[in-house]
Amino acid sequence: MQVESILSFGRIKFDRVNERLWRGTQIVPLRPKPFAILRYLVGTYRFAWSPSRLLRAIWPDTIVSEGVLKNTSMTCAQCWAMT
Repeated sequence: MQVESILSFGRIKFDRVNERLWRGTQIVPLRPKPFAILRYLVGTYRFAWSPSRLLRAIWPDTIVSEGVLKNTSMTCAQCWAMT
C-alpha cells in the first residue's frame, strides 16, 4: 500500500516526502525536528501517544528532556498557527 505524500488540511499542505509545510503557495519554514514531530502526529493521529513515546520516536538514541520536546512542540504549534 502506497502512502500519499501530500496531505491537505484546508490551505495547509503537508508534504511528507519533501518535508515541507505549505500555506497556500508559500512554504512555512520548519526545522527538521519540528517537522518530524508533525509527521509523527499526522501519521499516528488514530492512536494515543505520550511524551515518552514521542521522545522515543523522534530522538530514539539521544537523551532529551521533556523541556526540549515542549519547546519543539511549541515551534510546531507556532508554524501551524501561521498557516
